[in-house]
Amino acid sequence: MDSFELNKFIGATLGTVFVVFSLSIASDAIFESHDPEQPGYVIQAAEGGAENTGGEAKDTGPEPVAPLLASADPAEGEKVFKKCNACH
Repeated sequence: MDSFELNKFIGATLGTVFVVFSLSIASDAIFESHDPEQPGYVIQAAEGGAENTGGEAKDTGPEPVAPLLASADPAEGEKVFKKCNACH
């Protein structure tokens, strides 16, 4: 590679950088961005959390499954499954 080809590659690179920076400066001049008075936005939500429940019971999570399994009837489950099996 002789120096003429090297100059072409470097010139093309510098020309590309010049065009990109020129477009960046021009777009900044056309599309001005204004900073907001306060960063972010306000979320409207009730303050306080658990204190505002009015004496309601606290959620303890899901019910235990053991009593449900003890009272389950397999024959009744087969009847329900037949309805589901018709389509699925």
